[in-house]
Amino acid sequence: MSRILIPQELNGKVDAPSSKSMSQRVLLLSAFLPGHKRIGPISGCDDEIIALGICSSNGMKIIKDGKYYNIYGSFTNPELINVGESGTALRMVLGLLASRRCSCAIETEGKLLERPLKPLIISLESIGCRFSMNGRTLIFDGTNAKYVSEISINGELSSQFTSSILLYMALNPIDEKIIHIEGRINSEGYLNMTADILRKLGLTIKRTGSDIIISGTLNEMNTSFEIEGDYSSASFLIAAGLLLSGKGIEINNLKKESMQPDANILNLLNGLLQYGENSIIAMKKDITSMLEVDVNINPDLAPVIALLGMFSQKGASIKNSDRLSGKESDRKMAIIQIAEAFGSDVTEEDETLYIGPCRDDISPALPISLDHRIVMETILAQSMVSEKFIVHNPESLNKSYPSFIDDLISLGFKEELE
Repeated sequence: MSRILIPQELNGKVDAPSSKSMSQRVLLLSAFLPGHKRIGPISGCDDEIIALGICSSNGMKIIKDGKYYNIYGSFTNPELINVGESGTALRMVLGLLASRRCSCAIETEGKLLERPLKPLIISLESIGCRFSMNGRTLIFDGTNAKYVSEISINGELSSQFTSSILLYMALNPIDEKIIHIEGRINSEGYLNMTADILRKLGLTIKRTGSDIIISGTLNEMNTSFEIEGDYSSASFLIAAGLLLSGKGIEINNLKKESMQPDANILNLLNGLLQYGENSIIAMKKDITSMLEVDVNINPDLAPVIALLGMFSQKGASIKNSDRLSGKESDRKMAIIQIAEAFGSDVTEEDETLYIGPCRDDISPALPISLDHRIVMETILAQSMVSEKFIVHNPESLNKSYPSFIDDLISLGFKEELE
């Protein structure tokens, strides 16, 4: 499947899609806790659908009410759950399964089991969990999992490992618990998001040096939880406004004071944006200084910063860029390929990738990607130089932002129907 887009001036208002980082955590918690929960708005990206499926597998009843979901019932041990290609779902669910002493087959898709998981497995094995593989299925045995007051986890590869252990500890019936974090935490903001969600549900969580101290236990979940608009996805709308909108794009459902790590886009683009009430306004601006992003803090913002750097006066720097190679695709290589195709000079020094301004007199053929964030970067890059272009694999956008192309059309783009 493909779609043909005809770029036009962009103007108007659009709602940011729901934060899948937030919705996944809340939905997965609701899958393991009895009670009545109302959660939304939820845009329905693939990762959110996966989390809702886990709710069903765990015996929960689900009633959809517009963009909100009412989830209720009691937890039952699932024999089989499917996490698709969602790394977040796989990692988070392991800690939750351990907290319920479950045995379960976990179906995955694509190359998910090739992505890093070992530090989390080591930590859960230390409390009695056992793992085995059968093709793309991970067999989890938590029947002998112990409830412990202290546990260690290496946080260097992914903050999701520590978040998973934090979820295990949150449902662990011991009242006072400590997580010892080994090494430096990458993408620490996502761990903070997990902790903030648990605080909203009633736990006391404190950080002391490299330790996390948890007081209390979650036994049920009766709550109405509002999901924020997603800064990771909205960053591409912000870029669209800065590059393609003379009158401005107003992106709604974005809290300026947000728990999301990628709200840092507001700092990275300081002085280039305007603010409404729970909205961001972006319009064409000359970007005269070098843009910078640290992948250890905001890995999902790297494609956007690379894109804006290409069409700026000074380019962009991407610190700790090697970490991008372990995402859904080799994002580091994809970013380099796009930049070089547009004539940007690309250099690297001490794991920092430097992308120079691109040429404005070429319309290159770009490599086809199945990575949702690289597809969005490619769409906007081609919009700057092409009268029309083909979007290959638009269904890949379902991973995080299913309506991205339709939202661009609502803001002014045209589509040529085949």
